[in-house]
Amino acid sequence: MVKLRNQNVEISGQKVWTGSFFLANYLISMHQSSSPLLKNKSVMELGAGSGILSILASSFLEASFVTASDNDPVALDLLSQNLILNDLHQSQSTIQTASFSWGTDPSKSTPPLSSKSYDVVVAGDVMYKDFLPDLFFKSSSSLLRSAMASSWSK
Repeated sequence: MVKLRNQNVEISGQKVWTGSFFLANYLISMHQSSSPLLKNKSVMELGAGSGILSILASSFLEASFVTASDNDPVALDLLSQNLILNDLHQSQSTIQTASFSWGTDPSKSTPPLSSKSYDVVVAGDVMYKDFLPDLFFKSSSSLLRSAMASSWSK
């Protein structure tokens, strides 16, 4: 079971939204089937907020490495608290947090991220403004290892 601190405010990264719960349930059901999606994969969560998907990927879905990213400092603080709450101390586990603004060079994030270093990008309930899909796909294509990622951003 994932433990989460959650704010009861309508600020995007400080609350777990319904789409994240649905995606979490889907990832769990796929993991329990013969088609685990994240097992032994490096995973980037864009717009992690409180971190439910990253915590799940690192704790239960056997991802090899997880980066939970967000651009909101308050959300990143909440995410760090949730990692501790779930015994996922960054120095001792296969998870890290990063301050990353979509559409920017990943090497300029804090800490710097490597381009083309992730197998999977996950995100739940992050497309709530018209300009976000372009930035999301630009970021995804710069982070994913697969050549297919570049065809998604065209």
